[in-house]
Amino acid sequence: MAIGVGSALLGQDAPLTAFGSGMKKNSRKDVARQGFLALMDGRAEVVGGDAATKRTALKHRFLPETWKATQHARKAKPQP
Repeated sequence: MAIGVGSALLGQDAPLTAFGSGMKKNSRKDVARQGFLALMDGRAEVVGGDAATKRTALKHRFLPETWKATQHARKAKPQP
């Protein structure tokens, strides 16, 4: 039995989504370092990650929640 990240126990037949293990992810060490440095600088918020993640966070500040929810649902839907 394998454990799915953020979900119940999943077997090997777990559905593939856009958020799965094949997706590029930011380095945990880099994100933690960025968060720690922001904390030490007294900043209340920080977007950790690469430039693409920061661009996405900025873009999402101006998009309606309904659009973001629709996009997330589409990406979270299991792929055949």
